[in-house]
Amino acid sequence: MSAFMQTLTRGYHVFVGSEDSLLEMLLDRISLIFKKDFDKKEVQVVLKNITLSDDVQKKISPWSNGPRSVVIPADGFCLVDLVSVPALLRSIFTFMSDRLGTSGTVFEKLFKEALERRYFKVQSGKLVAHDGSERELDAAVQIDDRMYLFECVSIERPLDYEIGKPRTMAIRRERLAGKLDQAKSLHAFLSKNPSGRNYDFSDSKEFVWAVVSPFVEWIWDTSSALWLDQNTPRILAPEEAFSLLRPENR
Repeated sequence: MSAFMQTLTRGYHVFVGSEDSLLEMLLDRISLIFKKDFDKKEVQVVLKNITLSDDVQKKISPWSNGPRSVVIPADGFCLVDLVSVPALLRSIFTFMSDRLGTSGTVFEKLFKEALERRYFKVQSGKLVAHDGSERELDAAVQIDDRMYLFECVSIERPLDYEIGKPRTMAIRRERLAGKLDQAKSLHAFLSKNPSGRNYDFSDSKEFVWAVVSPFVEWIWDTSSALWLDQNTPRILAPEEAFSLLRPENR
């Protein structure tokens, strides 16, 4: 306990041994804590990503305050910089883009799960109208005779966004505007087709549409296309969407 408290006080730990020895120690501790074994190659990749190297040094930028390294190898020992962990978590995804295009799907899934954890009944999936026309519904929640339609969007926030580069901001605005149009057209579809071959929302007297993003987004206009009312934008962060559904805010 004394050694542990000293480590917390100093903010760093000196591990005597090589990087390979550190890896073996981590594997032992991980299996002890989580009661199962982890793939050695995966742990090795993670350790490499948080270890200072010549390549990592070239990427260090004052703009992003990163990337930070937790492990600093030296001759015969490794310095584990515990103070850098919070900064690492803040900057670990800097320069990383969504190359597979899966962020939107993952965010949609997580948003629906978050709604269900708050005991909302969530509607989603393909909607087929009686005339055969189709639309995709990301998430919808019915409260009394009103149905809230949510279009999910997840757009990466690169370094150029954080420093306010005009072109990057314009591209983001364009993509968000496209999602607004998509949500609005879904609203028009359901207003015209409140029931269909595989759904029935005919007991909803009003459809309210909005876009949900993982981030608090900049709202660039004061028109009704971007605002539900004077206090509520149509582009919402998840917590804002949850708040919209609470009885006191309806």
